[in-house]
Amino acid sequence: MRLLIARHGETEENLRSICQGQTAGTLTRRGVAQCLQLGDKLKGCPITHIYSSDQLRARRSAELMMSSSGCKAPLVLDERLRERSFGRWEGRPFVEIPSLDEESHEIETVEAIAERLQSFLQDLRQRHSNEEDLVLLMGHGFTMRVLEALLQGGPLAKVEEITFLPNGDYRLYEGGKLCKRPKVVYISGGQRSGKSGYAQRLARSLSDRPIYLATARHWDEDFERRIARHQADRGPEWTTIEEPRYLSQTQIAGRVVLIDCVTLWLTNIYSDLEFDAEASLSEARREWQQLLHHCEADTLIVVSNEIGMSLHASDASSRAFVDLQGWVNQYISATADEAYLMVSGRALRTELISDLHIERYDF
Repeated sequence: MRLLIARHGETEENLRSICQGQTAGTLTRRGVAQCLQLGDKLKGCPITHIYSSDQLRARRSAELMMSSSGCKAPLVLDERLRERSFGRWEGRPFVEIPSLDEESHEIETVEAIAERLQSFLQDLRQRHSNEEDLVLLMGHGFTMRVLEALLQGGPLAKVEEITFLPNGDYRLYEGGKLCKRPKVVYISGGQRSGKSGYAQRLARSLSDRPIYLATARHWDEDFERRIARHQADRGPEWTTIEEPRYLSQTQIAGRVVLIDCVTLWLTNIYSDLEFDAEASLSEARREWQQLLHHCEADTLIVVSNEIGMSLHASDASSRAFVDLQGWVNQYISATADEAYLMVSGRALRTELISDLHIERYDF
């Protein structure tokens, strides 16, 4: 069984530093956007089951994620995934809450939280003994930290070492091991917009020995000469890996990697699958998720083309590929930490919907 550990979207109480505990909580507009974006990130993940805290903010977050991702897995509510109980202090500012030693009879202890989570995990392992099961758990900040400490097999003191999941984000565990996701920088633009040059400069600024992951196939002698020329232009500090299809099978752990480019990679998939756009989209999503969760790279810099901004394709197969490229671009961009659109050699940073709903409060 594999576990996706997720946290609910931002709430009004999060913004105001109000202790929610086991109260309902109200998602902000940004919180709603975060959950929809989480669904976009998880499209293509073969989620088989979803369990959520029965508290409103978590349940609503799970429902929004499912609507955005198109996930049809059953949703089960479980009170054992609830947030830590703070008793009479719930609804009060955190700064007013005394230490646990002073209010041990009111505030739920870490040991008590661990006990209910151990019971939940035991039931989960009995229900989902198949290693192919991918189970998503939607919960809360502190409870998920305790859960992760249990999954990592450490003492409960390890909770303090585990950082809070950001609202609307997730982590993947396989066999009790946390799968580290790389930072993803996505760069797209039209032909000769400066994408590759910008990406190469960015990679060199992050590493003295970056990897160039080339997705092109050697179609003919002219193309081979073009590839050789590009390799020479990049310089000896680059390590070139050629992989036209299965990006997740490359050995790139701990490295800064430039993937150039998505369009050629997608062309190879589209051609291999006999120009079936729907099958190609599913395969591209699956392979990207495999790469994201298992490559253990430090940074992925991903270059793609906005071919939908050029001339209208002349035949049905080409038009289907333009649509396919657009869907895959959106999908990879949804998983990126940063995204840029290149225009005349200039990089324009693009924003997520959630970034447009940042609310400020004066105290």
